[in-house]
Amino acid sequence: MSWTQRVSLTLALALIVVACSASPFEAPLSTTPTSTAPPTSVSLDGQSTSTTVAATATTTSEAADAQQADLLLRNGRIVTVDAEFTIAEALVISGGVITGVGTDEEMATAIGPDTVVVDLQGRTVMPGIVDPHTHHMQLVAPDQGAMLAAQDYMLSVGTTTSGAPSVRPDQLAAFEALDDQGALTQRVHVYLNHNGVCDEREDTGLFAGRTFTQDPSLRLAVAGVKLFADGGTCNGFAISEPFRDTAPQNLKDRGFHDHGSLYLTAAEVSDVASAVDAAGGITVVHAIGDVAVSEALRGLEAAYEAKPFVHHQRIDHNSFTQLLTPAQLSTYGRLHMTPVVFPQPWGNGCSEETAGVWESILPEDFYESVEDTAALRDANPDMRIAWHGDAPNLPGDPFHLMFTLVAAGAIDLETGDACYPDWWTGWHTVDVEEAIRMLTINAAAAMGIGDAVGSIEVGKVGDVLVLANDILGTDPEIAVAHNSVIATLVDGSTAFCVGEMCNLLNPSPAPVSGDCVPPPDGVQSWWPGDTGGDDLIGDNHGSFLDRTRVDRGYVGDALRMDLSSMALSEQPYLADGFTIEGWVYVEAATFDRGNNLFNNNQFFLRKNLPAEGGGFAAFVKLSDGSVEPRAQSATAAVPEKWTHVGVTWDQRTLNLYVDGQLSGSSARAGTLVSETVEPRVGSGEQTDVDGNDFSGLLDELTIYDRPLEPSEIASIHAAGSAGKCKG
Repeated sequence: MSWTQRVSLTLALALIVVACSASPFEAPLSTTPTSTAPPTSVSLDGQSTSTTVAATATTTSEAADAQQADLLLRNGRIVTVDAEFTIAEALVISGGVITGVGTDEEMATAIGPDTVVVDLQGRTVMPGIVDPHTHHMQLVAPDQGAMLAAQDYMLSVGTTTSGAPSVRPDQLAAFEALDDQGALTQRVHVYLNHNGVCDEREDTGLFAGRTFTQDPSLRLAVAGVKLFADGGTCNGFAISEPFRDTAPQNLKDRGFHDHGSLYLTAAEVSDVASAVDAAGGITVVHAIGDVAVSEALRGLEAAYEAKPFVHHQRIDHNSFTQLLTPAQLSTYGRLHMTPVVFPQPWGNGCSEETAGVWESILPEDFYESVEDTAALRDANPDMRIAWHGDAPNLPGDPFHLMFTLVAAGAIDLETGDACYPDWWTGWHTVDVEEAIRMLTINAAAAMGIGDAVGSIEVGKVGDVLVLANDILGTDPEIAVAHNSVIATLVDGSTAFCVGEMCNLLNPSPAPVSGDCVPPPDGVQSWWPGDTGGDDLIGDNHGSFLDRTRVDRGYVGDALRMDLSSMALSEQPYLADGFTIEGWVYVEAATFDRGNNLFNNNQFFLRKNLPAEGGGFAAFVKLSDGSVEPRAQSATAAVPEKWTHVGVTWDQRTLNLYVDGQLSGSSARAGTLVSETVEPRVGSGEQTDVDGNDFSGLLDELTIYDRPLEPSEIASIHAAGSAGKCKG
């Protein structure tokens, strides 16, 4: 079902007309908060806070009534980031789309027999963070494993949609491969290179003949083109006054001398922007320095005057706009742009060395106006302004950078403490509501998807975060700087979670009192766990190592492993294709360690580290020595919850199933490596590394000599605690 069809169906069921947020080509969102006198409540961090529970429109209640909820989050502080910055108590998600927002009582009408109801106990929920400009995944491409680890990190800090600028052909191919495998959990918009940071031109024209899209239903969208107007970090940014002669020699050698480097003329910017807009895309212009920003504005203005833009064209960074004239700055408003800015002065603000470097490089007027957007706001009071992380070029996660916006503070990356740098004195801050808008709805507007992403409103995608602290609390260090994400939902599905919130969002399947399912043909070995390591079918019995024992499981008894493993007496035969499946229960106390489930060198299965997203990952080692790309689950594993995991390989494709559904896939054509190691259950590819062994329970582990069909795996999962029939 397409995005349009899905939303249309949701709205028809809800009997409402959705009031989507305006695009930059329409009237801007109001930033006026509700004036209702709020009752007082106490947040989890103990702060006294204000809560305004929205008197939701009838249409919102009808939305909840009309469609049974997949998920109901209740008894919380739902920061909707709608036009009035409404604070609600509850929200409903059905089919990946938000179908209700309002009071607990109103939303309770959406509860059905299969609804997952989560009592937030006062926790704060906000929209997923949208980062229009980050290099987390791009800079490690085409290494797919590193790209997935970068994605997992972004999900852990709440980024549900990201833009990857200046993507080269080899990097684009890697993104496309991950998308084909179903491994992209975020929405990722890539912008193709026009020229590089050092003005490399080998990729110029890469976009010729291509049609762009910003379709929010896609996990990967080739959304536009990135231009470097100036040298940035390679040849120095383009400024009207010369860099100081006191600049360190290594920076002088990199181009930080004279006036820096201007790469593009206004005419070239205009030509590219016109062509990209005609092809349905967004032009992203990198501009650091008043000369670079001025030239980019002149180019975009010329293109707009020749033919008004249909799509959102933008400038990223926009550094030193304080030094432009009011007439130049008003060009942003005339072109209906959403500028994307650095949220803080560059570098680690808690480091005196960082301050000293920039003071030695920049002319005085420039040093005093590093990343200060006050004049830009003054010249365009009704214009949205968005943030970007530009990681890894800026330190800190989105909440650290938001802290700079609201308090002119930074986080010491070594100690984790907040500091308030002297060299940021006079920094123009914004209130926390505006900072949240910059990281959500404004950023979505800059990416051309503000009608579907960026706020918690009926009809929008179910991208939401559950936070550890109240982000609207009175102490910005607690509310913002030291806040953290305890759950990230994308399209209403858990993409990241920690602790008890994992159990609440993903409750264990209820025990089944029905019939068992006959085991599919091709069983090679079966360790039900009821009699220890005995193989029910053959002679490949297991020997317990260290602290392995039998304990109560999901289907009868199971193997309990306390950072230990079970050695098999025979090598399973996997060369012609295979399946391995069973029920897995990961202990919460060791969830942040590596938890490996099987290894014989030809195949290994593990629960990844939280830094990698905490999901399941399967690998086959081929005769060429390769183990990537892996098949990796699209969502994180959940501690202390029984999960059915299955892996199949048919000599061409490696598929990973979680709870009966295909969750990850990778192309792995070839033959398995002939060299093996002692096959072990509960141990991984690095058996000598502490923490690699499994801690938890394994039940009904079974190896087949063929790849099972998806329907066969689904039937095993559906049987639940009845399990596979024995005897």
